[in-house]
Amino acid sequence: MDSQTEEIRNFLFGGNFQAAFQTSKEWLDSLTLDKKNSVEYLRAQEAFLYSRYFLHRQERILRVASGEARARLFLEFLHGLEEVRKENKYDKHGDPLFWETVASYIHAQVADGFAKAFAGQKSYNLDDKEVIQLSVSLLKVGKWRQSLEALTFLHRYNPYNPEVHILMSFAHYNLNDETLFLFHFREALFIKPELLGEYYDFVPPEIIRKLDSVETGENDDIYKYRNYALLLEINGFYKAQRPIVNKELARIEPEFLTEYEQFNKNREFYHDLLPRLLLSLCWLILAYKQRDEYEKSEYYRNIMQEISPDTWDTFYEKGL
Repeated sequence: MDSQTEEIRNFLFGGNFQAAFQTSKEWLDSLTLDKKNSVEYLRAQEAFLYSRYFLHRQERILRVASGEARARLFLEFLHGLEEVRKENKYDKHGDPLFWETVASYIHAQVADGFAKAFAGQKSYNLDDKEVIQLSVSLLKVGKWRQSLEALTFLHRYNPYNPEVHILMSFAHYNLNDETLFLFHFREALFIKPELLGEYYDFVPPEIIRKLDSVETGENDDIYKYRNYALLLEINGFYKAQRPIVNKELARIEPEFLTEYEQFNKNREFYHDLLPRLLLSLCWLILAYKQRDEYEKSEYYRNIMQEISPDTWDTFYEKGL
């Protein structure tokens, strides 16, 4: 990283937008026309646009007090800058260092603002989405334990929120707690595996590599994510069988039967349901086996064998 890039990044992260703007403008003005299509020009232009964006909004920043109002203002800035980034194709050809700096600065402001509001949560200053955003911003700036505090608050009264689970899994992963990482990751993938696409930044690198290697034969992202969740389950990625409590079984089983009926109406049309059905079957077979209700376990085993013999073979071979 050259000294000019580092200097501008330091100005941006420190909120010194005037200095960032002036330095990037001088850099941009120093480049001759023959460099207009160069990487250096693009880099200087990106720094200039980001710093100008903040500079034009500095009065608004100064007028807003700390707390949730400030956090909401910086979220507005984040969305606005994401549009600037896409319009100029910086998301494909820009300098990731500048964007990482800007995003880190914004997330630090969001985390600080919502954290102050969250501290007085008894007065319900934040809604669930804002508590999740607080957690996301805390994760973005590496505050794993503080993020878990907010997520635990949500998890306490909504234990089946897949967003909460996938974010908790990432926090535990970074705290080197493999057991809780696997638990929450598994929960998120069972409830809504499509979240892998939305929360790509919060999936560990080794998981991403495995996900990218999944060959589903389909261009359907939903099918791919559901199939990936199934593959992890039947190939022994998780180190323990998952116990299912009666209350949860009472929720999973009717959902499965409804989706299975839908699938049977037109299997080709509802192909994206197949991996989800198979994942549910993994849990139903084991749940009834754990309860020594072998007739029900056999019933669901027969369904798995009928709709996907290969899945049953792998599931059975792993002793699951």
